[in-house]
Amino acid sequence: MAENIIRTKGTSKAYKPDAGNAPVDAGPHIAIVKSTIDSARSGKILVYINRYGGTDENDPSFWIPVSYVSPFYGTAGGANPPESGDGGFTLNKHSYGMWFTPPDKGSEVIVFFVNGDRQLGFYLGSPVNPNAHHMVPAIGASPDFPVSTNPLYEGATQLPVIEINDNNKGLVDSAKFFDAFKPIHQTQTYNLLKQGLLKDTVRGTISSNSYRESPSSVYGLSTPGRPIFEGGNTDMPQRIRNAYDEGTPLTQELDVVGRLGGHSIVLDDGDIVGNDQLVRIRTAAGHQILLSDSGQTLYFIHANGQTWMELGSEGTMDLYATNSVNIRSEADINLHADRNINMNAKNSININADVSLAAQAGTTQLTGTESLVQYSEKYVGIKSDTTLSLKSKQNGTWNGGSALIFSAGCIDLNGPSAPDVPTAISIPKNSLPDVRWNATTGWTVTPNSIETVVTRAPTHEPYPNHGAGLTVVTNLNQDTSIDLDPELEILYDDLEEEDFLPSLTVTDYETQAYLDKSVGSLNSDQVTALLAEANVSVAQNSSAISDTLGLGKYGFSSEELEKAGLLKPGTTDFYLSNGESLATTLQSPTVWTGKDGVSGLSNILGDDELQDQIKGVLYDRGLNELRANGLVTGQEEPAKLGGLVQAASKYGGGTVKQWTENTLSNPTLSTTLNQTVRGGKYAVDLVDKKVTATDRDNDSITNTSTGTTTSSVSESFNTVVTTSKVGGEATTRVAAPPTPPSAEMVQIQSQIDNLEIVVKSGARASFFENNPNASSADWLRSDEFKALRAQRRELDKQYLEAQKRRDGIG
Repeated sequence: MAENIIRTKGTSKAYKPDAGNAPVDAGPHIAIVKSTIDSARSGKILVYINRYGGTDENDPSFWIPVSYVSPFYGTAGGANPPESGDGGFTLNKHSYGMWFTPPDKGSEVIVFFVNGDRQLGFYLGSPVNPNAHHMVPAIGASPDFPVSTNPLYEGATQLPVIEINDNNKGLVDSAKFFDAFKPIHQTQTYNLLKQGLLKDTVRGTISSNSYRESPSSVYGLSTPGRPIFEGGNTDMPQRIRNAYDEGTPLTQELDVVGRLGGHSIVLDDGDIVGNDQLVRIRTAAGHQILLSDSGQTLYFIHANGQTWMELGSEGTMDLYATNSVNIRSEADINLHADRNINMNAKNSININADVSLAAQAGTTQLTGTESLVQYSEKYVGIKSDTTLSLKSKQNGTWNGGSALIFSAGCIDLNGPSAPDVPTAISIPKNSLPDVRWNATTGWTVTPNSIETVVTRAPTHEPYPNHGAGLTVVTNLNQDTSIDLDPELEILYDDLEEEDFLPSLTVTDYETQAYLDKSVGSLNSDQVTALLAEANVSVAQNSSAISDTLGLGKYGFSSEELEKAGLLKPGTTDFYLSNGESLATTLQSPTVWTGKDGVSGLSNILGDDELQDQIKGVLYDRGLNELRANGLVTGQEEPAKLGGLVQAASKYGGGTVKQWTENTLSNPTLSTTLNQTVRGGKYAVDLVDKKVTATDRDNDSITNTSTGTTTSSVSESFNTVVTTSKVGGEATTRVAAPPTPPSAEMVQIQSQIDNLEIVVKSGARASFFENNPNASSADWLRSDEFKALRAQRRELDKQYLEAQKRRDGIG
């Protein structure tokens, strides 16, 4: 359909520049916000436009009122309301649309004047400050934060930060100013610390921000958050309310000098390698709904961290609450499991039914360690269609009250032995990790600290078993382990008859870094022994890579790296099948997924801790594959399970199944699997029989938990939020007068300050100069940074010791 469009040059003949009040240039103009207080509460602000301004920008007589233009707004109804009264529902206008908070004082806005009329001024939006939009739209986390002495931050690879110091020309003029160190956003960091998500880069410190790449793939919006006033926040809300009520002018003390961080809605298509593909809704305090594609999770958490729920990638649904979980239906509640239903209570399990209680099973067992009582006010009946046996090891009594009747074809009062009654089998107990608050290190995982019959028990964050299925339990009843399949038992017997020269020693185990992880019935000590054996069998250091032995101390193949989620699927088939070497393939940045911050080969080489974690993931995957192939359940005898898991982690569950069936076409691989399974079993036996409990405890994580109460967490508020203007989390705290530092402390602090200058300026700048394509993560994993970090930790240790000497402690 054709359109009749009038095209003109310049202004139309109907335009009258002198119509109405004195005309001004219609704009648009860039204006500076001078006041956001509007008595009509319509979003109107006062702005200063340099072109129209006088000699003093701060003189209110030169400020111009401009009104808010919403991107979408409308009203409905409002036909003939009465001239008095409230009008009523159907007669008054109904409004709808979008509403945003006016920009703070000092912000720039784009304004225009309709027909050049100064009384019809409007503002459309704000130009983006090119030096200050890292916090948009999610207060994104960054690895570029100042080195902190606060032990609560230890292990955090990225933290929420604010903008760079744009008054520092050296930073602003830098070609990579967006990677410059930025101050930590204290309130948002504390919120994540309180929840236990400070070190979780999936559920907590996401990288979503508008500086991350160009063009940015992050969409969303964030509200400003509660204000930080020039005069502090302690009693400011009441003072503002009084000023409004009394009509008194607002003083400079009430100027907004910062924001605590607001609510955010983020839609992120992920960074270049695919990290942080997500949709997240998060409130200023931390209530959160997260839908993460890259993290494979649907996750909900309360701001205080005391309740969370997750739908996990392994088909798990986890719910955690510190108080209670309550379900009620006015009709039926149905629970069905195709395998087991496990219930565990520290005190009592109470079941009540007003009409009837029925339980049915192939074998029904009731066990009481102290007593077992059955009682009825009217009738108790016990019936068996074949045999009924009653047995007591010591005394047996029967009080029939008024009568006792025996009826049988033959009654032997002291005749042949009665049929035996089998002893009830104890329910197997598992050991699961828990998380407790530690005043020094924050929320801390304590392995094997929950004794329970369940196979999975969510904890406070950081929950160590996110992304895993029912493969993270340690069986506490080794004598009640599930037997291996008879054919596997025969296979193990045959292996025992073969020549086997173990290479693992106690020293190898003791020098292996402890991995706090359980896999099936294997506890953390036994998993650590598997790591030691896998390392010895490869005989390669963590900094090496070759086509024959693979990558690092465990000899990772490209298939293993794909299985661990670090290489993109198809990498092995696409590159290595065409004859390209492993090192050449892994040098390409395009093959890496970016999972867990690993975006290149340099991230893994030489990093023993990361390689241990990758091998731990492969143990989980290996057990899952063994279960999927019907070989194990995960609750078998640890030594025999360990041998199979060791093999599956390297060669896959399907290959192990072929090995058990003797259908492998490659005899060399079959021999290798024999050695691998034997080696895994030997490693678990070694740690159980030859390594003393003291040796193992020295490697274990020490826990000095102080409980999970909110009050104990709040005590850390002032160690994280150091600005006095923010105020306490919930109550006002009066700090004791500080004790002046000793001369020794001053000297050490000077060394710390000098080291920070070296890190921020010389060392970091030199690293990027020598490695122009490196990322911030590369810097954090570099030998230079690790050496500087070691120096800093040593200085921190010296400072704390000097502080103790000053205070007469120890």
